[in-house]
Amino acid sequence: MAAPHPNSTYMSPSTPPKGAGSGEPIKPTLLAFHGSGSNATVHTVQLARLMRAIKPYFNVESLEAPFPSPAGPGVLPFFDGCGPFKRWLPPTEKVSIESMRSGTSTSTLSPEVESLVRSTIQKIRSEGGGRVVGLIGFSQGTKVVAGLLKGCEIRRALLASSASSPSSEDLEDSSWLDFDFALSVCGSYPPPLIPSCATDLLAKSTALGSEQEKKELLEGKIGIPTFHVQGSRMSGFGRGGR
Repeated sequence: MAAPHPNSTYMSPSTPPKGAGSGEPIKPTLLAFHGSGSNATVHTVQLARLMRAIKPYFNVESLEAPFPSPAGPGVLPFFDGCGPFKRWLPPTEKVSIESMRSGTSTSTLSPEVESLVRSTIQKIRSEGGGRVVGLIGFSQGTKVVAGLLKGCEIRRALLASSASSPSSEDLEDSSWLDFDFALSVCGSYPPPLIPSCATDLLAKSTALGSEQEKKELLEGKIGIPTFHVQGSRMSGFGRGGR
């Protein structure tokens, strides 16, 4: 199972989260997802200015994707020697201009990435690092962010229903899908990468009256507040900026 980058925890290994017995307020946490052909170290540098502004209010955990990748656009030569570089899509997922334009690539978050996010959130909770309240995504990382937000909305919709299905155990297993907002920088092409635990919950549910209602929940626009920053020269702007 992949693990968070060893030098990326809370942006600086010298400033660990304050535990419950430290006497200091526990700051909430944001998870950060780098772009394709990048890694947690590169993303930490890219987030430096933002971090200076939000450091008094949030911890940031910069995750590293589990799949190897060549360096992405703009990564070299500035980050030469900072590899290996990674991506969020598995090697079996072939990225093409056609799939980017049509939005026909996979919509399922890989088991490796889902396990990484779940275990990271559980670790933060168990160590008294505060609740994970938000997400930051750059480029391909925004596909992960959008999918996690959609998974959160699916779980909340089922929790709000009076029906008894899915089971409380299933809902508890997905309790890590709980986010309040996100920042999407240079959004990638659709569709979002939705965790299987969320789509499985939806498939089992009798809370929604019809398959059409399930389809609308799955494919509807994400309602969780998200701030979008889109560069006009960013590759794939035509799809990601919509």
